[in-house]
Amino acid sequence: AISTFGDERALFAVLLPFSLRYRRLLWPIVLAAIIGWLFSYGIKHLVQQPRPGLFFPVEGVIYSSERSGHNSFPSSHVVMAFAFVGVWLTALPARWALPLLALASLVGVSRVAIGAHWPGDVLGGAVVGCVSACLGVRLGCLWQHIEWRHGHALLVAGMLVAAVSLPLVGHDAPGT
Repeated sequence: AISTFGDERALFAVLLPFSLRYRRLLWPIVLAAIIGWLFSYGIKHLVQQPRPGLFFPVEGVIYSSERSGHNSFPSSHVVMAFAFVGVWLTALPARWALPLLALASLVGVSRVAIGAHWPGDVLGGAVVGCVSACLGVRLGCLWQHIEWRHGHALLVAGMLVAAVSLPLVGHDAPGT
């Protein structure tokens, strides 16, 4: 179930209750998610690293969508987890750093444990996620000066759609 916290829809659903109090974080988080997604899928298509499921088939542990394919590096779940955590760390007190980094790291450990990724995929995903968070925060600061009247409402509506779609649209771990 911890792998689910690498799904951007789950992360947006978790962010939804905080959307009013931490309003200034919405654009940086969305930008970090978009940048992370672009980097992740771009690198996946360039590297085409085979997934562990191709070498070590384990029935009942690895979900069918993750058993095959050559798109293992970097782990996009870890990219998203570290991108979200990285942006949050810019706004929260330092005491939150260890728990949030531990949660993002657990997403990586879970991806290796279920056989979806190699440890190097997780490390690469963490780096891409941190870079995405930095870029998202930087661009978000630039965009804070642009007043877009309905921008916040549109982002909240998008997060609501993400939250509602979780049980309706299939993902890697249907039981979660």
